[in-house]
Amino acid sequence: MLVAAAALGLAACEVDEGPSGPEGPAGEEGESGTNGVDGVDGTDGVDGSDGADGVNGADGLHCWDANGDGIEDFDEDTNADSIWDAADCQPSITREVVTGETATSTIFQQSLTLTCGAGMVPYGGGYRLVAANNSTNVDAIVTVSRPTADGWELHAHGDNAGTPTYAWRIEGSVVCGN
Repeated sequence: MLVAAAALGLAACEVDEGPSGPEGPAGEEGESGTNGVDGVDGTDGVDGSDGADGVNGADGLHCWDANGDGIEDFDEDTNADSIWDAADCQPSITREVVTGETATSTIFQQSLTLTCGAGMVPYGGGYRLVAANNSTNVDAIVTVSRPTADGWELHAHGDNAGTPTYAWRIEGSVVCGN
């Protein structure tokens, strides 16, 4: 206060200080500070103890136990040795070889059809052309050698349009199975 009085050219005088005024309004909130540096990770804790064992599962079925009842039924002993074991689990596979031949003849074209037994299907087949003297040096052409639904089919003819000058036949075979 003295400064203001001096500037106006007034005599300096001492003034008693009066009571404090009321508190002023709060100021505006300041800006947020920056985040601090992350701290160091702590050490891992001690592993827990193992849990209790679970309940055992049910036993599996034997491969021979076709109906799953656990009883050694007569029809489950498939090899009939009175022992119910892995030998009874093998599939029953039947194979047969069917053979046949045409009549020995001098005709130009011959055919042979071989048929598998009931419930069997062809796996493969083959043939040979044979002259009457049992030579396999035959002038004939096989035009068809193929499987059918239940066997094998073979067709052959002479190598020219005329009638062969010698007798010949087709011998064939088919491997069948279930």
